[in-house]
Amino acid sequence: MIGIYGTGGVGKSTIARAVYNLLAFQFEGLCFLSNIRERASNHDLAQLQETLLAETLGEKDIKVGDVNRGIPIIKKRLHGKDKEVQWSGKALWQMKHLKILIIRNAHFTRGPKNLPNSLRALQWNGYPSPSLPSNFKPKNLVFESLSLLDFEGCKFLAELPSLSGVPNLIALSLNNCTNLIRIHSSVGFLDKLELLSAQGCTQLETLVPSIYLTSLVTLDLRDCSRLKRFPEVLGMMENI
Repeated sequence: MIGIYGTGGVGKSTIARAVYNLLAFQFEGLCFLSNIRERASNHDLAQLQETLLAETLGEKDIKVGDVNRGIPIIKKRLHGKDKEVQWSGKALWQMKHLKILIIRNAHFTRGPKNLPNSLRALQWNGYPSPSLPSNFKPKNLVFESLSLLDFEGCKFLAELPSLSGVPNLIALSLNNCTNLIRIHSSVGFLDKLELLSAQGCTQLETLVPSIYLTSLVTLDLRDCSRLKRFPEVLGMMENI
């Protein structure tokens, strides 16, 4: 589900329809619902539910009766459609002016071969590849102001690269990255880092060789069952 916010008349519906048409061929079940506000004010929500089910499931004459009854019906019927998304990623490459990409609650079979270099912000929960595309070289991606990096549950993350270009990072979560085996030494010298959590990283043997994290308040290494040694502490860390 994608939400687009803005004042009336700026072209939100046009943008939504264009994105829908661009991506539609990649998905088995899909539905575009327009004019929801107007139809909802006319007490047409049950019909919207029926349209959603009919178009997504490819069935005709679906009746929900009323809105309250429609909610559990939608959950039950669409649950069977929850599957891994098979895609080529070509659609993203065609979005030459895409500035923000946020992907949540979706399971992809593989990572994209291309990402638009126009991106300024990228959030992809459960990214399905150990690395970003080799030709992804964004010039405007904002790193210096980045304060949170959350890789929780990224099963394909095997190595965390240098974070020296993220000097204002406050929190880094690597929880349950069960294939993570190496963390770049730069993580040990992020002087604004307050939270470092690698809970459940069952393949991790060494956190970093040494640390001097002057702002660190929380260090969580629970269930790192293969961790062999603690990093060398190079100076006073008074907050932990």
